[in-house]
Amino acid sequence: MRRRFLSWLLLGVLAWPLGALAFQVVKANARLDHGQFVIDVLIDYRFSEDALEALANGVPLTTEVHIQVRRVGAWIWEGDVVEFRVRGQIRYLPVSALYQVTDLDTGERRNFVSRAAAIHALGDLQGLPVVREDQLEKGEDYELKIKASLDIEALPLPLRPKAYISSAWNLSTGWTRWRLRH
Repeated sequence: MRRRFLSWLLLGVLAWPLGALAFQVVKANARLDHGQFVIDVLIDYRFSEDALEALANGVPLTTEVHIQVRRVGAWIWEGDVVEFRVRGQIRYLPVSALYQVTDLDTGERRNFVSRAAAIHALGDLQGLPVVREDQLEKGEDYELKIKASLDIEALPLPLRPKAYISSAWNLSTGWTRWRLRH
């Protein structure tokens, strides 16, 4: 009994810092706009010290937001109605002392004076089109799922082995889910 308690306590102590570093979906909202469901999502990217140090030394950090829409109660073999990823990147530009946030899907770039403002902008997805209303069957409920994570594959090759085995680089929100009523 005591050994089991100590094991659980140790596991809790070891896992505690990981939760403090994890990304988190702070706000998520879906709305119908001109025949299309769009979402507004705010993700709190709490990068680890290792990731922030790499960023300060010129390593770009790429995030990926995985979005899925699926019918509630769908069988395993039923496909998703919609599945796509939104990729963003933050990098520090030492010559200009600016942080640059890039939407890797559109190529749009924005510059920020502070790291905090750039990280906030990276996680602020507003008016993102997800699914057209005519793609959903009337009377059915659908589940919208979002998961944000740091893309380790986008890191420079020499940094990847460390990132694969270090919890300081394995950063993710886990899945956030809510229903779309149609």
